[in-house]
Amino acid sequence: KSKAEAEALIFSIAEEKYTGTRSLENVLVAQKTLKSLRSSRLQEFKSKAALWFPKATVFQS
Repeated sequence: KSKAEAEALIFSIAEEKYTGTRSLENVLVAQKTLKSLRSSRLQEFKSKAALWFPKATVFQS
């Protein structure tokens, strides 16, 4: 999968976590995927995700 696809998946997971309809297992998969991104992209991405999903602990570092 491309990074864009991976990011779309992560945001989907984050949104579901935010609304309480995703399992912890999937959240952990999202965390692993985030860690696989280059660190500069990771920080940018986590910053956006934290703004968009303030209650999703996945993106808090």
